[in-house]
Amino acid sequence: MKSILIAGLPGHFATWLAERLPNVAVQVAFGADEAADHARGNAGLLLLDLAIGADETMDALRKLRASAQGAAVPVIVTLEPGERGVDESVLDRLVRELRVERILFHPLDRAELLRTITQMIDVAAQQPVPAAAASPAPAAAPVAPPPPLAQPAPAATRENVSAAVGQLWTRARGAMLERVAVLERAARATADGRLNGAMRQQATDEAHRLSGALGTFGLPDGTRVARELETVFGGGRFLKPEDGAQLVAAAESLRRMIESRQEQPAAPAPVATPAAPVPGSSSIPLLLVLTGDPALAQTVRGEVASASLRVEVAGDGDAVAGQPDAVLLDVSAPDATSDWRALAEVGRRFPGAPIVVATARGALPDRLRAVQLGARSFLQKPLAADALREAVAAILPAPGAKRARVLCVDDDEQMLAALRAVLGPQHLDVHTCNDPLHFWTRLGEVDPDLLVLDIEMPHVNGIELCRVVRADPRRRSLPIVFLTSRTEPETVYRVFAAGADDFVGKPFVGPELIARIRNRLERVRG
Repeated sequence: MKSILIAGLPGHFATWLAERLPNVAVQVAFGADEAADHARGNAGLLLLDLAIGADETMDALRKLRASAQGAAVPVIVTLEPGERGVDESVLDRLVRELRVERILFHPLDRAELLRTITQMIDVAAQQPVPAAAASPAPAAAPVAPPPPLAQPAPAATRENVSAAVGQLWTRARGAMLERVAVLERAARATADGRLNGAMRQQATDEAHRLSGALGTFGLPDGTRVARELETVFGGGRFLKPEDGAQLVAAAESLRRMIESRQEQPAAPAPVATPAAPVPGSSSIPLLLVLTGDPALAQTVRGEVASASLRVEVAGDGDAVAGQPDAVLLDVSAPDATSDWRALAEVGRRFPGAPIVVATARGALPDRLRAVQLGARSFLQKPLAADALREAVAAILPAPGAKRARVLCVDDDEQMLAALRAVLGPQHLDVHTCNDPLHFWTRLGEVDPDLLVLDIEMPHVNGIELCRVVRADPRRRSLPIVFLTSRTEPETVYRVFAAGADDFVGKPFVGPELIARIRNRLERVRG
């Protein structure tokens, strides 16, 4: 019978675990030394709370790891963040020196604790944990995913995002093949009867990373195969040598997909050329007006241009210098098809620039089509000066406003590179963190306006990081978007129960992620 040794947690945790793990012996020790002594060759898992003393706990773990019987005992450490947050030097010592597998933060989410234990000692819980048993999140959160956005991603944005991510493939391809090599070694070891626990866990981790990244880089079939490999390696089923042949075939097919993926050609030169610098006006937003209507041009120049907004008027097809901060497009062609072709072309020429459409047609189909193609605002001609000023003000940053800062946390460098490529051109300052143990310091350095978190990360998962952020009074309203390859109902519940605002599935669709991040930032700004 497998056993769990607990030290530092209240006795009712042991009782609670014993009720849910009837085939596991749950024992309570009075101190870290006693728990570590009993754990040598005797325990399936050691659960320690740092409240019994950080020095005592670390000394006990050091002795445990120095013994032959205790070197491989899995360890979970729970701790209470201090007034200044998490002491990352303690986390580093626990993980790097003492090989602690998982860290959980108080107030403990019992469902998360049970899930972590069952995964680490490979047992099934006797009964599901009721929602009431989990510790409540510090901030109220919905328990169901939000409805889909009303504004679909424009085709032009999809093309620009795809090109941006595609440019990363040359660099990412080698890392993807290295991950496949791990899967191939684990598959061959399975076939030869040599697969051990460490090799199996590494294969599970690499398959998980591949499942999240390959679809983003344009290989949806690769995502499917990687998920199948993750399910097999990560499942509790004993793998027999005859399973190895199927695993080898799947890993080899994954390699062929990656090797046959064509490199992205060099990006073409942009249509717009950089504008000559204007002394004293480099920080003043530029509104580009595309119209052949002299009356509209005069109205914009007279009613909208000001000391805090530059206006440039150009006719259809005229050369435009620089990238505008916003575009006012007059769609007055005699047929709707030409209108929408012009709108799509503007989106391609000026990626990321919000577009206001001005047109004499105002029927619902016209409004819907404009929004579908990327228009942020719709104005019906003849234009009232007040409505025009309000529409332009709504899509431009406030005078002197800084670019929104986004912090993306993921242990996969290739995924972080893809996020930088997708979000960077959207007038966002994108910062990254690839080590969840150093998340708290990075959070303080960046002081982001929005946080993007992955769920599955080593030692500290994204859900725990979300709960730590929500426990900080200064950041209870910080928008948090999860990016995860796990979208089953249980995971969705965990994400929102922890205090998340939204989630996007991996492999992510760039325009969807952009739209959701913009949506959250706009709500915060009011």
